[in-house]
Amino acid sequence: MITKTINKAYLYLLSDRRNRQLEHVVYLLAIVAFLIHTGLVVLINAQLLPTAYYSSAAQFSNLLSTIYTPFSIILLYEIYLMIFYLPHSINTYLGKQYEIVALILIRSIFDQLAHLPTGEMEFTYQELNGILVTFGALLLILFLIFCFYKLTDEPKRDVSLEGYSSTQYGQYVVIKRGISILLLLFFLLLLFYSFRVLLEYPVIRFEDILGIFKKMNRLFFSSFFNVLIITEVLLLLCMYRVNPDFDKVIRNSGFIISTILLKLSFRTTGLLFITMVLLAITFGVLISGIYRLYRK
Repeated sequence: MITKTINKAYLYLLSDRRNRQLEHVVYLLAIVAFLIHTGLVVLINAQLLPTAYYSSAAQFSNLLSTIYTPFSIILLYEIYLMIFYLPHSINTYLGKQYEIVALILIRSIFDQLAHLPTGEMEFTYQELNGILVTFGALLLILFLIFCFYKLTDEPKRDVSLEGYSSTQYGQYVVIKRGISILLLLFFLLLLFYSFRVLLEYPVIRFEDILGIFKKMNRLFFSSFFNVLIITEVLLLLCMYRVNPDFDKVIRNSGFIISTILLKLSFRTTGLLFITMVLLAITFGVLISGIYRLYRK
């Protein structure tokens, strides 16, 4: 009974068909949000909107700031994809965590560029140096993600449960489906909790909405990755019953450590954040390489 309920809920919330539908909605929403944000920036700079909806036009003077909005929407969709791929592949699930951090850095670059002086004003070495460091870190992170996927390249596992739903592996897949559903519900609740503060304002200003997106690193992602750590420990214990091989245990344990490092990075900023992220992804790549050597 429980297994059937989990499978029905999974097929409704996290099936391939549902993912394709959500993908179209997300991309359309990102485009619409980008156009709306761009239009608002133009209207604010032209002083055609009431000042009650924004505190200062200075932060809206650069159109590059509008790129932050669609990237934030795509970033949230990446979290859904991470949950979606959990029953299919632990490797892809962890790779999506790395992609989420890469998107956060890309979004950060656009935000830094938007705050550079415009017109005839010259920007300082400190302002340019911060952007260049982030650029270099992003390129290195993208290369590490490429290495991770190359090391973990494997055939897509069958999660349809046809023919072996009563086996230990079938039960393991059902457990991963159930965890995915719980993760999705927690994600939606955390998202609602992050935006609930807007209901307390008598007038919702544009920078209030943008401020929530910018504060998500510390509040939203730190809390979500806390749950991911618990999730991966449960998966390790469940996987041990199906396959107690030492190399599998070491790989999954290493992935937990990598997730912990990512989680800790969200409590930092600047260069320390970048360092923690690089350490987390590098550790995941090395663990994957060691696991591959074991399998040979």
